[in-house]
Amino acid sequence: MKWDQADILSATHGRLRGHDFVAHDVAIHTDHVQKGSIYIALKGEKSDGHSFISTAFERGAAAVIVEEFQENLASHHPQIIVKDSLKALIDMAKWRRAELKNTRFIALTGSVGKTTIRMMIAKALEAYGSVFTSQQNYNTLIGVSIDLCRCPLGANFAVLEVGMNKPGEIDSIVQLIRPNVALLVTVAENHIEAFESIEGIAYEKAQIFQGLSAKGVAVYNFDMPCLRLIAPLIQRLNHRVGFSRQNSRADVYLQEREDGSKWIRVGGQEVQIELKEIGDHLYSNALAAVSVVHALGLKINAGVQNLRAFHLPQGRGDVKEVKITKKEIIAIDLIDDSYNASFTSTQAALRRLKSLKSRGRKLFVFGDMLELGKDAQEWHMKLVPEIINSDIEGVFCCGVMSEKLFRNLPQEKQGHWCPTSVELHEPLLSFLKEGDMVLVKASNGTNMRALLSLLTMEK
Repeated sequence: MKWDQADILSATHGRLRGHDFVAHDVAIHTDHVQKGSIYIALKGEKSDGHSFISTAFERGAAAVIVEEFQENLASHHPQIIVKDSLKALIDMAKWRRAELKNTRFIALTGSVGKTTIRMMIAKALEAYGSVFTSQQNYNTLIGVSIDLCRCPLGANFAVLEVGMNKPGEIDSIVQLIRPNVALLVTVAENHIEAFESIEGIAYEKAQIFQGLSAKGVAVYNFDMPCLRLIAPLIQRLNHRVGFSRQNSRADVYLQEREDGSKWIRVGGQEVQIELKEIGDHLYSNALAAVSVVHALGLKINAGVQNLRAFHLPQGRGDVKEVKITKKEIIAIDLIDDSYNASFTSTQAALRRLKSLKSRGRKLFVFGDMLELGKDAQEWHMKLVPEIINSDIEGVFCCGVMSEKLFRNLPQEKQGHWCPTSVELHEPLLSFLKEGDMVLVKASNGTNMRALLSLLTMEK
């Protein structure tokens, strides 16, 4: 990725002070600055990026974009002065998007599984050309703008994730991306705190289709319970692809045969799909990815073949053996699904755990599911029957909402409850045995990664 000085000045209408430069990356955090980056100083609610400009140059920044000229910097350090740094970032993203005329853009959103599906789409599309997708979880207006700025001019495909925290957010992001294909994965209870109802979430998620051109293709989950709510909007679109595991009339259909094999049917073509990763819900994710391949007008065979080599990213349900040091060193199988949690994704994680073979006991480490609004406690309690009917032998919980869930479990399944994740460290460590399989699931805000760090680095 290369940014010429002239392009940046044209995109931002900024004024250059200092030496000429060429940039090779875009960053808004000094931790992400590398040699040749252009650092954009954004003003946030809690901090001001202008306070870290010296650090950016120390780390190798080629130039900075600022709202006020920085008198304390050496005169040779390039500064581009603009009225609004955030607008400058977005304008740079628009400029780069206009340059990417030969790149086919895929935008996706959904309440559950966005990042895993984005990575699956990227893996499938690698069979057809060069693919750009974010290495971070960038799905806000700022994050997507950074991704667009970083997208190489030679990319055949760009796969971008679109998130939301408030009404109107998806529309502003998708107008920036202007995708060739827009995918709506599913709608669940996430972010209900900001939207008050599933219907409100469904309507907002469906706005991803509003950025499509006349030739753009809408890809949607035929099995969504709330499909009827957004069906009128989808039916108005010129080009649509529906995918399903339940309805054979869908454009792309996943069928499980009597021998357990799974086949994807598109028109008259059937292709067997096999994944190395274990978990039935991952086949639903793969179905969405293959549907995008089909929507792009590509033969699905090569993409399906590529998905066989797909591996889950960290914190999204990846399974690995880890060594834990107690009085002796023991090995456990850790399922790290700690990046985020909703009722739907936690239910899927528990069912996946039930399907896995374990060398020892199965344990569940659970933190609060956040952003569930006034019915948050009810959503947590809905997990109780799922846990009771599982083969889990020990449950360890942290968080206010998880306490009632924990108290309502049979005593033989109760491990320990604590207010915070790090307080679970000692009771969980003392309970662990050789061969245990441990599922860790929580919203990111519970800081479950701190517990995982303590466990895996225990001396």
